[in-house]
Amino acid sequence: QVFNLVGTPGTVPTALLTYLSAGVALDNNAAPQDDLRFLCITPKMQAYIVDGLKGLFQAGSTIAEQYRNGKIGSAIGFSWYMDQNVATHTNGGFGGTPVVRGADQTGTSLVTEGWTASTATVKEGDVFTIAGVYQVNPQSRQSTGELQQFVVRADATSDGSGYMTLSIQPPITLAGAYQTVNALAANLAAMTFSGAASATSPQGLAAHRDAFTFVCADLQMPQGTDKAERVSSRKLGLAMRLVRDYDINTDKFPTRIDVLYGWAALRPELASRIAA
Repeated sequence: QVFNLVGTPGTVPTALLTYLSAGVALDNNAAPQDDLRFLCITPKMQAYIVDGLKGLFQAGSTIAEQYRNGKIGSAIGFSWYMDQNVATHTNGGFGGTPVVRGADQTGTSLVTEGWTASTATVKEGDVFTIAGVYQVNPQSRQSTGELQQFVVRADATSDGSGYMTLSIQPPITLAGAYQTVNALAANLAAMTFSGAASATSPQGLAAHRDAFTFVCADLQMPQGTDKAERVSSRKLGLAMRLVRDYDINTDKFPTRIDVLYGWAALRPELASRIAA
C-alpha cells in the first residue's frame, strides 16, 4: 500500500543518501519531524550501511557502538531496526512501452496502452511515475518538484490490443483537501516503472508511526470458569484474553489465550519503501 519508493530494485544501498531520500519522501508528505520515525531493513542492508558509515566523523562512542553490535541504533532522524522477514517484491513482467490512454483521468483507476499484447503483466506493489504529473505539498498544494509515485494495487495483464487498466494508489486528485498531483496526465504520457521487468527486491521501510495502526478487540469474558482475565497494554495497543477451566475427568486445567486483531495503513503517504 506504500507508494513512495527510493533506491534501485536489485541493488543493496551503500550510501546514506538513499536513506536520507526516504526521509525526504516523508518530509514532502508532511510527516512530523519527531522521535517517532523508524527504519526497518534487511540484515544485508544493515551490514552494507554500517560498513558504509564506519569512517564518518562523528561521536566516537556512536561509531564504537556500531562496531561492537554491527547495527545502527539511531541516525538521520530515524530509529533503525533489522528484520530477517522484510518482505520481498518481484516486479511484473512488463513488456512494451506503456503510456496513459486518454487525457485528464482521475481517481484510483488508470487506463493505459502501449503494452505488449496479451502478455504484459504488472504486479500488485509495482511503482511507477507519469511524465508531467508531479507530487504536491499537502498544505500549500504546490509542486514538490518530484514526480508523484503510484503503486499498483492489483495484478493486471494486457489485453489483445495492448490495453491495461490499473488499480492505483494514491488517487489522482487535482483539487480539494486531498489533492495529490499538480496536473492530470496528458494523453499518451509516458509511464516509468521502478526497476527492471521481473526484478526481485527486498523492501525496507521508512515510516512515521502514524502511517499504520494496529488494534485489538476486547473479547467477551466468560462466566463460571476457574479463571478469566484480560491483559492489555495501552502503549502497544494489545489486548489478550486468558480463560482457564478445570476438567474433572482428566484432572487438568485446559487454558486458552485469544487475541482478535487487525492492522491498516491509515496514512501510507507517511511511509517510504527502500529497494534493495
